[in-house]
Amino acid sequence: MLRNADFTEADLTGITGNDVNFHQASLQYASLAFSRLKAPVFSNAVLSGAKCNSAVWGLSRFANAAAEGQTEPLEQAVFMNTSMVETVFDHARIRGYFYDCSFAAASLVSTDLQQSQFCGPNYANRFGASKLIGTSFRYTQISSAVFGRAVISRADFLGASLAPQIAHHLRTRDAINLTDACGLFT
Repeated sequence: MLRNADFTEADLTGITGNDVNFHQASLQYASLAFSRLKAPVFSNAVLSGAKCNSAVWGLSRFANAAAEGQTEPLEQAVFMNTSMVETVFDHARIRGYFYDCSFAAASLVSTDLQQSQFCGPNYANRFGASKLIGTSFRYTQISSAVFGRAVISRADFLGASLAPQIAHHLRTRDAINLTDACGLFT
């Protein structure tokens, strides 16, 4: 466990690991580009401004294409009360459990979040002013998220389970495959 670790502005490009726990760690403006972390935990961590492009987190080494259904919990990245404000996740692949996280002004261009879960209290998992361009939310479960002011272009929600208010909001945006999304939280 890397409790209270300070990796502010650290160059962690290309790191690999299995069960890495960043509890209350500061990763502000750090580079985690091209990193591969099998089951990282970011609890009360700060990744604001970090560069996480092309990272692969929460995927077993055998995971290639997304399939319908949930990822095993031991194979997920866990994000609880994590700040990812202005973080760059472009072209990253993340299977995660997200509880009350902030993605404000984050860049998730062509990011693969398939089979992830987004939950928490009302208005948790805030994507305000983030870039969701070509982002894949396929087969995700989204019970709590706010997409206000996010730039959404061709974000894919094929097979996603969405809370009704989230599905309603996304129907007014440039999201695709919403007709194939399920409203399991009705």
